[in-house]
Amino acid sequence: MILTRRGLLGSGALLAGASLLGLPGLTRAAGTAKRLVLVHARGGWDVTYTLDPKLGLANIDGPDLDEDPSNPDDREDIQTFGGSAIGVNRVKRESVRTFFQNWGSQTAVLNGLWVGSIAHDPCTIRMMTGARTEASPDLAAVCGASLGTETPIPYMDLSGIGFVGPYAAYSGKTGRQNQLKLLLDREGSPIPGPGGSGVVYPQFHPSASAKTDIEAFLESRKARFSDSRARVGATDTRISDYLEAQRRAQELIKDGAFFADSLEVGRQSTLANMAETVGALFETNLCHTVAIESGSSFDTHDNNENQHDEWETTFVGLNALMDSLDKRGLLADTVIVVVSEMTRTPKRNADGGKDHWPITSAMVIGAGVRGGATYGATDDGLDALPVNLATGVVDQTSGMRPTYAHFAAGVLELVGVEPESVLPDTEVYRAFHA
Repeated sequence: MILTRRGLLGSGALLAGASLLGLPGLTRAAGTAKRLVLVHARGGWDVTYTLDPKLGLANIDGPDLDEDPSNPDDREDIQTFGGSAIGVNRVKRESVRTFFQNWGSQTAVLNGLWVGSIAHDPCTIRMMTGARTEASPDLAAVCGASLGTETPIPYMDLSGIGFVGPYAAYSGKTGRQNQLKLLLDREGSPIPGPGGSGVVYPQFHPSASAKTDIEAFLESRKARFSDSRARVGATDTRISDYLEAQRRAQELIKDGAFFADSLEVGRQSTLANMAETVGALFETNLCHTVAIESGSSFDTHDNNENQHDEWETTFVGLNALMDSLDKRGLLADTVIVVVSEMTRTPKRNADGGKDHWPITSAMVIGAGVRGGATYGATDDGLDALPVNLATGVVDQTSGMRPTYAHFAAGVLELVGVEPESVLPDTEVYRAFHA
């Protein structure tokens, strides 16, 4: 469902209160602040299929092994879009070609990013946060808390796996199966049971007078809680965050009913089914940043040929997202970052699948991006090559292997956050900045 514009930001008190918030440790970078969509492609994509194509190499089992000899159209090719060489297949991954034909000029591909692990959770944390611990906020949480506090929910996590760190008061989570809809449901609709069971569970729905009493109780409780605690140091911060979270929750309940209509309990929010909603969330200024799953599952240990379908799913969603943002005129100040936690081994295993490999690629699309180009590279063994972080050009003499932290710092600076305030002592990967 497409969200309609309405006066949810008409409350001067809301805007005034938000604009006075001070978040210690976060500093704006020079330039225009931008919105951010953080897309996670779950499972560890095989970049040799698309972003870092490798065909006909003895050391790498590429997608050409999957070609159907009886179908002359099922052939792997490397097509150049601007300065980016992209793996395409008209039969199995046509949406990849469509995307780069339409949006390649605004897209930077970053190859050879070192993540330093082959386990899903640590790699996911590193690529989404630029740090090593799940206590760290992801890029969208940082951007929302730094740049979007004038919105009711600066960071909306539609993925269910986002990392809010210390910015929970400025974040909203729909849950992995859109459970947030139940909290935003004003009518108290029955809660569906397990898929296909036909079972429903009643939901408590207070009367109007009961709602008034509940709200009065919560307000008095907040006041007593605030007055009874010493307003110093960490205690002061926690009280402030609690009160702020309560205020923002009420604003979402009050003005987010139309957002709830786009959620379906029990269904994962993916780019394909939520592209219109993401665009409308920005258009209505309900939030400043979004994290979302692509809808793919790239963990192909048993049959690497399934990578074709996962790449197609991801790019179907990306095409829909770009169309949604474009028709609303939002691309001029929105950045889209697409990551997966790792890539797959160069060679296939005994089951025809591929295992985990500590290198990955990423895409950065939209405002302020030096698109139509690929930065960084891997060798014929799929190992990351050292590059100049200012240019993205391979430099075997004085370059360095780009890491998840360098990448994250580059994204933060691009959207308008000073990376030193979040990732101290981290060199910034600026090659993809316009």
